[in-house]
Amino acid sequence: MKSKVSMLAAVAMFVGGSAIAGEVKLPSQMTLTAYGTSSAGYAQILAIGNALRDETGTSIRIIPGKNDVSRMIPLRDGIADYCGCSIAAYFAQEGAAVFAAPQWGPQRIYNVFNNAGGDNGLSMLWAADAGIDSWADLKGKRIGTVVAAPAVEYNTTGFLAFAGLTWDDVERVEFTGYKQMMSGLIAGQVDAVFGNTIGSFPEQIAASPHGLKYPTFPHDDAAAWERFRKVAPYFNKRIVSQGVKLENNISGKVPYEGAGFPYPIYVTYDDKTADEVYAFTKAVFDNYEKFKDSAPASVGYQVERQALKWVMPYHPGSIRYFKEKGVWGDEEEAHNQMLLKRQDVLQDAWKAFGKLEVAEDKFADEWMNFRADKLTEADMPVVF
Repeated sequence: MKSKVSMLAAVAMFVGGSAIAGEVKLPSQMTLTAYGTSSAGYAQILAIGNALRDETGTSIRIIPGKNDVSRMIPLRDGIADYCGCSIAAYFAQEGAAVFAAPQWGPQRIYNVFNNAGGDNGLSMLWAADAGIDSWADLKGKRIGTVVAAPAVEYNTTGFLAFAGLTWDDVERVEFTGYKQMMSGLIAGQVDAVFGNTIGSFPEQIAASPHGLKYPTFPHDDAAAWERFRKVAPYFNKRIVSQGVKLENNISGKVPYEGAGFPYPIYVTYDDKTADEVYAFTKAVFDNYEKFKDSAPASVGYQVERQALKWVMPYHPGSIRYFKEKGVWGDEEEAHNQMLLKRQDVLQDAWKAFGKLEVAEDKFADEWMNFRADKLTEADMPVVF
């Protein structure tokens, strides 16, 4: 679903030339989209770019994007080779949230590799003085979310599901931006928000008069994890040992059982050649030692940390590398084939839906209902 359109974008450039990664050549230049210049993802891609320039001669151009759509447009339109996205890449694959629109729909994209997670946690951040000592205590509390930010919305919905709650059980407080939501917790306007255990925001919250507390995600609570993953299947179990005031978690122990998902998630379309994706994957993982200390939270760029049975299918080029490393077997292949079949179902549904006459103001709702019906017919989880 690529079209040729022009766009203006701020770019950061690394100058280099053509080189070889292993026995397969990398292009002389690659373009990646990323979060803004102050983000951890941007810093990581910058560090990777420096390492590849020094080790292979390949240059990387970075296009920073302000939101989920602006990061995907250059990839869709052939301006960028890869996106260093967050979980919105999964939303794009599913044709959900902001991608439930005529100009988008489900995207046939592949996972390449990920920063599959460090020792930090993606969690709810609770005000320590809000009287929340367990998941059940969230009932009736003020929970923050961000308008037109599906990642924040679905992540928070997933956390409520972990607690056995829905939005009907809490007081919903909407903010215009993520920063504003965090400021709302600091100011005492809300009791809990989605966040990270690392970064400036938990530091500010911990230093505020309200203080900071974390929940835990007991890994043996099968029922809670089933509810959680039904809403947010992209979350994985994670042991949390990195963050601000981690001792202020409801277990009182550090490390503790938490949750998280990869970031950045490196994706591309299905027209990217296997040789190039293999070369890129190999160059990044083989040069991990060269960039791991140059950007925060880079520990997830290791083969053994990759989630190979996740929610997005891997590219054949990546799979070639993972097979060489001995980490891709029959189970991973079967899971990948299931995900490819899911993409087929979504693509067929989108084509069929395009033949219907749908009012513009009802497009998203009608598509999501149509999508749900087709996934149900295929005996696949609807999720959204």
